[in-house]
Amino acid sequence: MGKRKLIQLASGTFEEKEGGYIQITFNDYPLINLEEVKKREQALLEICNHKPMPFLIDTRSKFIEYSSEAREYMANSRLKEVRSAEIFIITNMGIKILVDDYIRKNPVKCPVKIFKNEEDALEWIAHFLK
Repeated sequence: MGKRKLIQLASGTFEEKEGGYIQITFNDYPLINLEEVKKREQALLEICNHKPMPFLIDTRSKFIEYSSEAREYMANSRLKEVRSAEIFIITNMGIKILVDDYIRKNPVKCPVKIFKNEEDALEWIAHFLK
């Protein structure tokens, strides 16, 4: 596969993992605004080289809040074209409610599933790997 890509931003880490998926690990971050969302989008597009890949999104025990402007942008961003699946790892009920609400308000065109642990998430993500 060659060298895997890793990009670190204030709000999280974005890493290409062996097998062909991107792992997004959130940091505690006070408010993810439009500027930070655009940085995240650029990082993800760079890592996946504008080609579809599954995203494993690890939000375990993290505080995450998006501005309404950032949520609106994310719902219509270029990432819709490169997400082949979204797999969330969530252990915090508040984050689960936030993600459920986002999915309900902004239906994505790829499979989405939420897990409580990494093992189950990795088992499911295997269905989307080449």
